[in-house]
Amino acid sequence: MDDLSKDETLTAKILRFVMENPGVSVKDVAGYLAISPNLARNILQRLRDKGLVRKEGRGFYITQRGEWLLSRTKTSRVEEVGREQVVEPPAEARVPETSVTETPSEEKWRLLEERIRNLEERLRRVEEIVAKFAKASEQSGAPEPPRGEAERGKQLPRPPKPVMSVQEALAQYPGMLEQWRIEGAVVQVGNLVVDRRFLAEFSKKFPLSVEDVERLDPVERALFEELRREALVILHGGREYRLVKNLG
Repeated sequence: MDDLSKDETLTAKILRFVMENPGVSVKDVAGYLAISPNLARNILQRLRDKGLVRKEGRGFYITQRGEWLLSRTKTSRVEEVGREQVVEPPAEARVPETSVTETPSEEKWRLLEERIRNLEERLRRVEEIVAKFAKASEQSGAPEPPRGEAERGKQLPRPPKPVMSVQEALAQYPGMLEQWRIEGAVVQVGNLVVDRRFLAEFSKKFPLSVEDVERLDPVERALFEELRREALVILHGGREYRLVKNLG
């Protein structure tokens, strides 16, 4: 019974100490009352569970409910907190459960602050990179040339044939075909790969009469037939063939 009475007296003293010294820590309470940190921590946790104190960061603060209990009851009544006999305050002094601040643990606060610092550092680096690009763009005063323009001086070998099938180009020139496409050296017409210059010259022959079609060489005739299959050439008035669009 004496031990219990001693514990109850500590409970009342701790609650009053928290009220008079907002933000006190477990270490502060233990030092002030000359008790072990574990005992101070247990009593503070019990008061917190009852909504009489709350924890913010590393410190403890008395709640409205705790202040009411100290002002309206004697020490003996406060001490009964340790035996689950808390006096219920009147309705106007009651604090809803949701109003008792439950802050994250110290470890969670530390992790959150560390994440915020990391995000700030990343944002700073991104801003530096953007600023460097903006400065470089202002100093150059000219937009970057399109892809292919800077490489044009390298004299990429032209297609060995003005017209060939896609299958033939893939089989004989697999690496070059993709490069020709990137550089705009060839144009694909249906199933044919056509040298762009050859296609431009051939387009100049249109409109092409029916009689002229018969006089086309085999390469031109193959290209003409593929254009017809792709509906890029139409017969106009039964007399001449016309391009649907410019192929140059």
